[in-house]
Amino acid sequence: MAIASPSTSSIAATLSYTHYDSPRHGRVSPLPGLRSSVPCRLPPRLTVSSRFYSSKPSSGSVFPEDHFELHYSFPSYSRSTKAAPVFVTLTPDAVNLMGQMKRKKAMGASFMALMAAGVEGIIIEVWWGIVEREGPRVYDWSGYLDIVDLAGRCGLKVRAVMAFHQCGRGPDDSPWGRSPIQAYSDFMRDFRENFRKYLGVVITGIQVGMGPAGELRYPSCPSEKLSRVWRIRELGEFQCYDKYMLAALNACAQEIGMREWGRGGPLGAGNLMQNPEETNFFKSDGSWNTPYGQFFLEWYSGMLLLHGERLCMAADTIFWGTGVKISAKVAAIHWHYGTKSHPSELTAGYYNTSIRDGYFPIAQLLAKYRMTLCCTCFDVQDSEEEVNPNSSPEGFLRQLILAARWCGISLEGEISVAKLDEPSMKQVIKSSRLYSAGGGQSFSFNVVRMSKHLFESHNWTRFTRFVKQMSNARTFQAKLDSKRSELFLSSSSASSEIQLSERTCILVIH
Repeated sequence: MAIASPSTSSIAATLSYTHYDSPRHGRVSPLPGLRSSVPCRLPPRLTVSSRFYSSKPSSGSVFPEDHFELHYSFPSYSRSTKAAPVFVTLTPDAVNLMGQMKRKKAMGASFMALMAAGVEGIIIEVWWGIVEREGPRVYDWSGYLDIVDLAGRCGLKVRAVMAFHQCGRGPDDSPWGRSPIQAYSDFMRDFRENFRKYLGVVITGIQVGMGPAGELRYPSCPSEKLSRVWRIRELGEFQCYDKYMLAALNACAQEIGMREWGRGGPLGAGNLMQNPEETNFFKSDGSWNTPYGQFFLEWYSGMLLLHGERLCMAADTIFWGTGVKISAKVAAIHWHYGTKSHPSELTAGYYNTSIRDGYFPIAQLLAKYRMTLCCTCFDVQDSEEEVNPNSSPEGFLRQLILAARWCGISLEGEISVAKLDEPSMKQVIKSSRLYSAGGGQSFSFNVVRMSKHLFESHNWTRFTRFVKQMSNARTFQAKLDSKRSELFLSSSSASSEIQLSERTCILVIH
């Protein structure tokens, strides 16, 4: 049986409605009875200004007049610039469905070439559906042990991705008597025991899969749709209609005395491909920005945060003291970033709008567990999104990077698709400077993926030059324009300053 991306019910099963006591440094949400399990550090001032730092022109027909962005200012760090080591992700079938390492001789030769090029290490997706294919708690790590051992002998480090999303055949989890979190914890615990001698020595990083495609988000639309050209109008759909989510929503609504708000998801949210301005919920003056909309979106995104926190807590407990760095991945959903409501982000569980930052709470969560944030889109320019005037991969990435810097967490960058052209490599370096040049925590970069095309002469020459640039600290010593170091809420029609209130910074639902 194939292991599909986590469904609404599987996520909801791990997110049963729970009260948390207020933590020592936490802050109470405006919603009665709900507490924050993550301390909230208020970011600095918001400034309303015109659009900046984008490869798209600021005037003309490409951007509408009401294009909105929300960003954080750079925190004050010492300007100690570090190099950015490069890792290369292996193909998903590096271990076949029977758990065996594929093409051992070719793999060894490839590893030696990567080592000679100055690559720091490799990334291997450890598929739950392959390892636990025979039955509950019956694990076969043999193929992955072979790869880790080979990488170590070639002088490469390894980052292992705990891939709990779809690949291969997996056991039917329904009759086990285990929750998803318990099943994932059992998997990670057995991984720790079988790879103990490599942890902190060869295996230096572990990324915990938290949802579809390994990302912390709801399956608001199938993962394969995210890479299609017609995604430009993809709104996504709220995932709140199974019995677990409805019960949690109903309980939350009753607690604040608004029973009618707990009967289901928002009305007028449209369909997957609808123009957001034609929907009652997502349009500029829609119900997303009413008391009901704020209540629902805080609850919806808060449930996702609770799911993420439980996985963070499990991983932190299991791998504590092993010497590995734990990371989590956030999806790059940017095709409605220039609108007020950011509908595609909202349905994915990121309560990020033109007036509210949805990524700062995620960065805070990872900071609480000393985890690294992984995100893609480092290679994409706004100018590549000409067919979609509301899309802004650069705006999304800038906001996420600055939230990570403000919270003081390490960052792993990735390219969004497997391309090695010169403009993409230059854009990666440009985007990487937003984090590395500020003297924050450690930064590294993941190239997706190692294939025969990587080793073709023209691609290999470009790739090795890129690795040398990323490995040279002087690449990131260029000073950033001070105007780009401010916090902007961009709107071509606005020019006044506003102060970020505590209400704006509350942690979705707590």
